[in-house]
Amino acid sequence: MKTLVLGTADFSMPYLCTQVGIKNLSISDICETPLHVCNFIANTESYRWRTFQSDVLTGIDGIYDVIVNDAFLTRFDYDTKRCVLAQIADSLMNDGKYITTIRKGWRGGAPVIPDTAEQVEFVRNAVSAAYKRGIPVEKVEQAAKDYIAKMVSYPISNEDMLKKLCNGIFEIEAISTITTTGECAETVYFEIVLSKN
Repeated sequence: MKTLVLGTADFSMPYLCTQVGIKNLSISDICETPLHVCNFIANTESYRWRTFQSDVLTGIDGIYDVIVNDAFLTRFDYDTKRCVLAQIADSLMNDGKYITTIRKGWRGGAPVIPDTAEQVEFVRNAVSAAYKRGIPVEKVEQAAKDYIAKMVSYPISNEDMLKKLCNGIFEIEAISTITTTGECAETVYFEIVLSKN
């Protein structure tokens, strides 16, 4: 099964995929930093991870059975989400699946931006995780600061909004909600499995 982690942001999703038995994994992100971290982890742990840099809006290298990520769609504004979904569908086999989460919590179309305290806590957590794993802390600290300074979320309101976003591109195969402590605060997310139309 060809699997792609698209927009990894860190090594947690590739690690989880490996833990459930996915041996050959492709990992893509627009930013080189998480790809360097993934390569470091893969080399250290002898994982067979292939990384490559790409921008989902200009296309994804390869065709996959499954594409997986966490909160990826949340990062795109409302006008761009359908374009992203179409690019993902174009990179899936005919019976392919897209497994993801998307933030719930409509704010009248206004984006969610972390406040200063949330940004400081995010960087502190990233540095702590890097230290525990022997990853160079200085590089992680700067990367975390850069990442959180640019982080903007565009949540959706409900399942109907998701259906409209997916219309003609994907069918919703499964959907549920989960409350989790995300990068900055306790947040409700939809957990979604989409099937290519």
